[in-house]
Amino acid sequence: MQIKLISKKKKELLKEEILDICKLKNETWKYGLKSQLNFFNENTLSNDLHNLFFINSKLIGYTVLKKRSCLFNKIKSKYILFDTLVIKKKFRKKNFSKLIMDFNNIIIEQQKIFAILFCSKKLIKFYKKFNWINIKNSNVSTLDHSSFSYAMIFDYKKSKKKLSNFSIYVYK
Repeated sequence: MQIKLISKKKKELLKEEILDICKLKNETWKYGLKSQLNFFNENTLSNDLHNLFFINSKLIGYTVLKKRSCLFNKIKSKYILFDTLVIKKKFRKKNFSKLIMDFNNIIIEQQKIFAILFCSKKLIKFYKKFNWINIKNSNVSTLDHSSFSYAMIFDYKKSKKKLSNFSIYVYK
């Protein structure tokens, strides 16, 4: 079994890679391929990082790390929005998510900025295994994630320390 993890900016992705990403996403979020392609094109920017996980040249996992801006403690700052973790159904529960999460954290650390993700309560325990930390919802306000349940942060400098007493206002 040949495993390959790569990170590409949107502008570097081939059309067939984008199609494979949208097919993979549609296995979990069944909106139809056309809808997935429209969403992909409308909601990712040219410099967003698309992390692709291949086994034997077949795409089995995907995440996107979106470079965005926010106010962090009232100071304009860059951050990474961790978005869309998906593993092909037949490869789930085989520890492949650990590989892609470790890869994501390495990519985030290389960018030297913190990352935020939004998730449901049932996923908090999973992300905590990879040094993501809960943020009080009262400390986060967003323009583009009005219906999030929980927010988490990965700080490349403080990933092992507890973060408190801060606020984040996320905008595009």
